[in-house]
Amino acid sequence: MSSKNKKDWDSLLAFENEEEKIDFISETLSGIIAHKIEQLLQDRKMSKKDLAHKIGTSPSYITQIMTGDKLVNMKLLAKIMYFLGVSIDLTITDPEKLECIITDVKENWKSSGKNKEQIWEMMPGNDIKAC
Repeated sequence: MSSKNKKDWDSLLAFENEEEKIDFISETLSGIIAHKIEQLLQDRKMSKKDLAHKIGTSPSYITQIMTGDKLVNMKLLAKIMYFLGVSIDLTITDPEKLECIITDVKENWKSSGKNKEQIWEMMPGNDIKAC
């Protein structure tokens, strides 16, 4: 990685305060969920408009969720579960209880592997925990 790219990467992950870091994490989580919803729509050959009609919301709201202009909320998830007959599995993990290899590849990120997928998550401090 060139020094310019490293500086760009570092500036992207530089937060002014905890609130800014929390906003970043919430936007990232919402984006991950929106991506999963989009995959569900593709699997079911449904459009965003179909989803909106099915769960009783506007197509523009679904578009705003998908583009990141709005964050996914629990009510939306509950409607998707109820009206589409799907389950949503959430895992909350205490990073202190993970058995991981600590590496210094990327600052402030944790990777956990599940079913050969890599999920990168923000970690406090400067360690990456690759699971």
